[in-house]
Amino acid sequence: MGLFSSKVNTYEYIPFIIERQLSVEPINIILGVCSRNNNNPFRNQSIKINNESKPYSLQRFGETQNSLTYDFENNIKLTLMKSNTSNDIYYNLKTDEINITHSLTNIIRKWYKPIYMNSKELDKISEFIKE
Repeated sequence: MGLFSSKVNTYEYIPFIIERQLSVEPINIILGVCSRNNNNPFRNQSIKINNESKPYSLQRFGETQNSLTYDFENNIKLTLMKSNTSNDIYYNLKTDEINITHSLTNIIRKWYKPIYMNSKELDKISEFIKE
C-alpha cells in the first residue's frame, strides 16, 4: 500500500471511506471522510492521529491567505502555515498530549490529492500545500 490509500478501511468505531496521509513522521496524521449518517458535512470530515482507530470529526474551519485551521473533536487543532521566508509549509498539531510544529515533506506536498467526497474544507489542503 502506498502513501495515499483510497481503500475502504474498517476501524473499531467508524470507517473512513477514503483517506489521505498528511504526515508520517514525527506524528502520523490521516485525514479522511467517514460514513456517518449525518447531514452535517463537517461531521464526516475527520482526523486520526498515530494510528488511533477512532476518527475525530471536524468542528470548525478557518482560513487566511497564509494558513488553514481545523478544529476537531476531542480538543484537536491542526493548522497549516506558509513560511514568510521560504516556500516551506508547516503544520502545527495540538491535542491535550501533543503540541508539535513540523514542515511537510516535499513528497507529501507533491502527491497529496483532494478527497472530493463532500469534503470542501479538507480539500483546501491540496491547493494550499502545492509547491
